[in-house]
Amino acid sequence: ADASETEETDVEDLLESLEQKVDLSSSMAKCVASKSNLRISADGVGSMSGRLIMGTAEDIPSEELIDTTGAGDAFIGAVLYGLCTGMPVEKMLPFAAQVVRRCGIWVLVL
Repeated sequence: ADASETEETDVEDLLESLEQKVDLSSSMAKCVASKSNLRISADGVGSMSGRLIMGTAEDIPSEELIDTTGAGDAFIGAVLYGLCTGMPVEKMLPFAAQVVRRCGIWVLVL
């Protein structure tokens, strides 16, 4: 069905359903996505067609955190690589988180 013909889904309800799909027993970064072509609405904002993608950050103990200078640049560089190679978003975001980790740059939030 065309997105304009589908039933609207509240963004908060959709986010809650995605959060339930995340395996919290793993400390690795994860990415889950809703179905494509949804009509997503938010109070006071309106609605749009698309899908919601939720990424989690890697669980890193605070004693392992070091200088985060360059973490954003490394993350964006990995995202750009993913876009240029046609990588699906669900794989691109965890990949970018791993690039940051392997570069010796630690992040708290993606």
